[in-house]
Amino acid sequence: MDLAKARSAAERSDGASTSDTSGRVADADRVIAGLRPKFRACYQKGLNADPNLEGCTIIRARVASDGTVAAEVYVHAGLTPDVTACIAGVVRAASFSPPGGAGATLMVPVTFTQQH
Repeated sequence: MDLAKARSAAERSDGASTSDTSGRVADADRVIAGLRPKFRACYQKGLNADPNLEGCTIIRARVASDGTVAAEVYVHAGLTPDVTACIAGVVRAASFSPPGGAGATLMVPVTFTQQH
């Protein structure tokens, strides 16, 4: 996926979407919604360094059958590596309901734009 497509996908989505895997994370939308203030804190740190910062990222979170999470930056545009790494760390520390089976993969789009 190129960065233009990533930006478009992240701008259209406001939550988590599950990819095709053997499991489903029942509380994914609720958990991701609860993480938004922490995502915003990551962005604020970036804004402190660059007041013009805006962009998007998509975090790929692999939720194991026991609910533990491995998260990584799938793609990003405009945001700094520090901000995207911070957001990935927030997702990595999240607690999801165990999806069972072989686990599940969540694609978590996050977009920040300047408010004028």
